[in-house]
Amino acid sequence: TEALLASISLFVFTTYYPIALSTSLIQFLAVLRYDTGTDCLQTAKNYSYMLAGMVYCVRVVAVEALLLGSQRSAQTKLDRDCFVEMRQRYLADGSFSPMSEMISMLAYGKHIGLNAGNSGNAQWSLDRKTFYLNSCLIAISCFCKIAQDLLAKAEQMLQELC
Repeated sequence: TEALLASISLFVFTTYYPIALSTSLIQFLAVLRYDTGTDCLQTAKNYSYMLAGMVYCVRVVAVEALLLGSQRSAQTKLDRDCFVEMRQRYLADGSFSPMSEMISMLAYGKHIGLNAGNSGNAQWSLDRKTFYLNSCLIAISCFCKIAQDLLAKAEQMLQELC
């Protein structure tokens, strides 16, 4: 798993200047935004949630790469300082990194989404136990179970790799 983490880190811990599309991760995000059904780019409303997921995953990978979970008990102030420096260099907005570009795209998508007036697509029930998305009922208890099952499956797959 350390080799996989190291190879994924190569995509995250890089910078670009002046062309964002010079990094592989940004190229992947551009392809991810392409909608094969319409042969054009997806709308901000349909793309932002995928981008938010990617931002979350990149942050998790970055933290794990910089502060290995298997070595957390032995980490020192020097490790923390190194993490803070790397976070500022590669994970902050304005750092000319893939994460910086993803944060900017996410902010732009949120701006577009808020101005599009799509509040009718998502609603909560009065008791806050049910969420409606495009008139489809999503019981929060079932959603939590899906997340738990996905986590268990991911842990099982990682254990099988080791």
